[in-house]
Amino acid sequence: MSSLVQEIQRDALDPKTGVSDLLRKALVVSTKLKISEDTAWIKAELSGYTDDAELPAYRDLRGLPQVHNHYHGYLPFNMPAEMEQKFC
Repeated sequence: MSSLVQEIQRDALDPKTGVSDLLRKALVVSTKLKISEDTAWIKAELSGYTDDAELPAYRDLRGLPQVHNHYHGYLPFNMPAEMEQKFC
């Protein structure tokens, strides 16, 4: 197990290693060590969060939607207020 943890640590320092690859290896470690909270988080990151799941703060993004117009550049995307509250 320690060799897999060391491999994860090495891979985390390698810019060519993808986050998904790191998460899959971390899933093996957390499953073997029976760390259920980490296992659940890793599975959600790899497979997607369910509709009723509480998202981590870093997954809650805010912004203003824009559209690109070839003549005028980026312009605000107007939408109904109820949609704006959900997406913005």
